[in-house]
Amino acid sequence: MEPMRSYTTFTAIPPGPRAVRFIPARALKAHAPVGGLPPSAALDSSVKVESKRHAGPPGARMSLVSSTGAAAAGRSVCAVLALIALAATGAASAAPKGPLEVPKKKVLVTTTMDAGGGLTSTLTEYFTGDKSEKTGINLLLGIYRVEDDKKTLIATRDYNAQAGGYASRGALQLVDLDRDGTKEILVEYHHNEQPGSMRVELDVMKLSPGGLVLAWTGPVRVDTMAKDLGLQPADREKFTREIGYLRTAVADWKKIYFKKTVFAAAGVTFDPPRIVEDEFDLAAPPSAPAGGERPAAKE
Repeated sequence: MEPMRSYTTFTAIPPGPRAVRFIPARALKAHAPVGGLPPSAALDSSVKVESKRHAGPPGARMSLVSSTGAAAAGRSVCAVLALIALAATGAASAAPKGPLEVPKKKVLVTTTMDAGGGLTSTLTEYFTGDKSEKTGINLLLGIYRVEDDKKTLIATRDYNAQAGGYASRGALQLVDLDRDGTKEILVEYHHNEQPGSMRVELDVMKLSPGGLVLAWTGPVRVDTMAKDLGLQPADREKFTREIGYLRTAVADWKKIYFKKTVFAAAGVTFDPPRIVEDEFDLAAPPSAPAGGERPAAKE
């Protein structure tokens, strides 16, 4: 027999066809303000709320019956849903703005580097508290201006919000790729990996007056050769990419070059591995907004 669990289900029954809305008690508890709902948000007085304990799965239903018709029921349900939406918005806004603001108890790794010109760059990997594989861990990048030992956040990149989540194990590098005296920000991180596979992506960013500009993003280490993945041979590959710093510097921020080592392609293993050169445009304009539009990942 399953243990007793508590669920609150709102069932509005107006005259005519029935309209039913079910809301688990844990959702109300999670989103309701401390001290309960304010008097101004109370349900319509004609709607009776009854919370009971039920044995069985979460589908077990409880009763809340309206005796005054569809209008009262609609107002009641909308009031509760509006409160949940507002509370969720408040929870989202409580996320740390910069990597140095993440509570220490949530931090996995923090890396800070001198970016030159009175700037520092910090990458923090931390637990978000979400019960989701997609957003349970986040990477937060921040650029700070340092004046008199005071750090002011001037640009950020949130990898759950701007890279679509499923990001972890990030590594920060600062390299002057175009030899203009200003270091670019490079972040490598595991992204969208399936069990038994590896996919490490690289983001190349430049700090502009508008904020961080994402100039290039794409995979630099990929291994999808494991048979357990169940992929078609055409989708099975293994390769690494290393930046060609000299060729990239000569290109004057128009292209980025890589030495690509191909160990396998289309399910076929190469011995010895094949070495090829990849080149990609650095297409983000200097006037791009903070965070930038995310270019399509290069294969």
